[in-house]
Amino acid sequence: MTTTVTTGLPSANRTASSTSLTIRAAVAGLTIVAVGACLAAALRSVDDHLSASDDRALASAERNLMVLVERDSRALVSQVRVLSDDARIREPLATPGIDNATIEDLLGDLRSSGGYELMAVLDRAGTVRAIAGNQGLKGADLGTTEAVKKANEQGAAGDVWSFSDRLMMIAVTPIRLGADVVAYLLIGNGLDQAALTQVAQRSHLVAGLVLNDQVAGSSADDPGAQAALQEAAKLSGEQSQAVAGGKYLAKISRVDRTRGGRIAWLVERHHERGEISSLTTLLWAAFGILVVGVSAVAFIGTRPS
Repeated sequence: MTTTVTTGLPSANRTASSTSLTIRAAVAGLTIVAVGACLAAALRSVDDHLSASDDRALASAERNLMVLVERDSRALVSQVRVLSDDARIREPLATPGIDNATIEDLLGDLRSSGGYELMAVLDRAGTVRAIAGNQGLKGADLGTTEAVKKANEQGAAGDVWSFSDRLMMIAVTPIRLGADVVAYLLIGNGLDQAALTQVAQRSHLVAGLVLNDQVAGSSADDPGAQAALQEAAKLSGEQSQAVAGGKYLAKISRVDRTRGGRIAWLVERHHERGEISSLTTLLWAAFGILVVGVSAVAFIGTRPS
């Protein structure tokens, strides 16, 4: 009688092979998960970098705007000081009974030759007596404004005022005959829109002039950017905020803090993404190659027999 003996080796081989496959699959899975986590961290780092770049662009534009305003304001203050000593102004104001029409004719000539948008003479109380360039201010009481108060203390002062269609930098100085203030001389120029546009373009931004929560002018040609500026015009606070469904990041710079004249800035979210898009593509490609490679190493040649 013949006895058949079963050794069990094929079954053992199959079990060992299956165990090896399971281990390799687990190692491959853990490797892919670990690398995926590293990729996610790298992409978050890229996102943080792009967001920080947006904030830096907005902050840079705001600083450049303040430099522009300070520069032009200092120039106007210097000019109004010189004009206050001009005999063409002092002599008529020292003439008893001179009429306002004569003063306005004089201001018109000086305004044209000096290239100012606004020129006015205020009486000793600060009421606008004669003006060239913005008749809406005629008769206005400016004696309580911060600029006139500072001019009395410092000899001359500058400020930024909001009008219906523009922001204007002004400078004012008292005109004295002896020790007495007999009048004030005020000059003004609108905020240079071309310079504002240059500031915006230098930082890859869009800028808008905001008056009474409405956009009065902007550097934007795109209707979408114009709509986003209008949304930004209604923002409060000085922190950057997303507008237009997150397409843009907006920030408000308060220039005329008394009357609310503001500049709205827009930067397209992650505006520098094009400069690092190749890096992002490379990261994803490397991850894909790694997944394929790890999978191949884990499973090729490990099929149970």
